[in-house]
Amino acid sequence: MMVIVKKSLACWAAAAAAMLSLTWASAARAHDDADDPALRAAIEHAERSAPPGRRPIVETHIHLWQVTRPGGVPWPTPAEGPIFRDVLPPEYTAIARPNGVVTAGIVEASGIVEDNQWILDLVRHDRFFSFFVGNLEIGAPTFARDLARFARDPRFVGIRGYLTGPAEGITLSPAQLDSLLRYPITVGTLFPNFSFLRSPLRTTMDEPAVPAFSIRVWRPVAPDATEVWSWALAHRDAPDDVKARMASAVARTFGSSGIAEQDDAEIWTGMQQGFAGVRGRQRWLRFRPHLEPDPGWRAPGFARFGPQGEHRQWNFYRRWYELLCT
Repeated sequence: MMVIVKKSLACWAAAAAAMLSLTWASAARAHDDADDPALRAAIEHAERSAPPGRRPIVETHIHLWQVTRPGGVPWPTPAEGPIFRDVLPPEYTAIARPNGVVTAGIVEASGIVEDNQWILDLVRHDRFFSFFVGNLEIGAPTFARDLARFARDPRFVGIRGYLTGPAEGITLSPAQLDSLLRYPITVGTLFPNFSFLRSPLRTTMDEPAVPAFSIRVWRPVAPDATEVWSWALAHRDAPDDVKARMASAVARTFGSSGIAEQDDAEIWTGMQQGFAGVRGRQRWLRFRPHLEPDPGWRAPGFARFGPQGEHRQWNFYRRWYELLCT
């Protein structure tokens, strides 16, 4: 079975070397912001800029728009009544500054791609508006190009991503839902760094298993370290005792102190140490995993059923390789 094509073997080697350097850092590790000089300087500047007797306020979410511009705006509409008017920087700063606001971030309310640039140009020379969260449709044909273009502006710090369009294009179909319901144990990753585990777990042998669900985000922080943020999810309408058992089941197994997680973390760390050793650098590792997806899987992406293996890791490497060598 072919996994790697001959072209650009260097790209594959780079991707594999980077991925094999993953190690467990911690679960939901807190940052020591006191050691961040830039953050400390920003706080000191905010305190100096605040009006006498007031604490500095950083406004993190405002909207600006101009309904009188040529072509108007998609939102607000006349149906919104009092807010259907121009809302521009001078009006906001005139109210905000006397009330202790020392800087503000703008969040784009329009779904028009070029309105992101309109906002950046609108406040280009006004340092009071220090950051901007854009609005781009995830999955749109021009999404990656637009994101890279706007991100060149240091004030563009992220997006409020939306999935828009017909319901059948952004939600699961009945057939896809049936695939998920028929397979109670599910482990997977949404490329590149969002993983999930759904499995019946129990807190003690005397109690029935509960449907536990956990998610995690992987954040590389160094060539040899990855920070892991982990959450346990529970059904909103479940009884409180069931929620407690679900949280406990995840914590005891796949939480940062869980028995399964600790066992896996030791193995991962030991593997990386072995790969970095003398013999590991001298030898090739040969794998023969079965990577063909299950033809009966009708949910998004692809899946394989059967004993545990390295299918997810190889699929991850393959996707990274495709992007790295495009």
